[in-house]
Amino acid sequence: MNSTVSVIVRTVRRPQRLRECLQSLAAQTLREFELILVDMSGWLSVIDR
Repeated sequence: MNSTVSVIVRTVRRPQRLRECLQSLAAQTLREFELILVDMSGWLSVIDR
């Protein structure tokens, strides 16, 4: 049975942290995974209201 690993990364205006996260994922020994990247920056204007 083949399993798929999904990695969900949520980010809000943290480019350095995102870069570190993606570099860490690229360095993993598991080569096949699904990456779902969620940019929450647009939500800040909604939350601030």
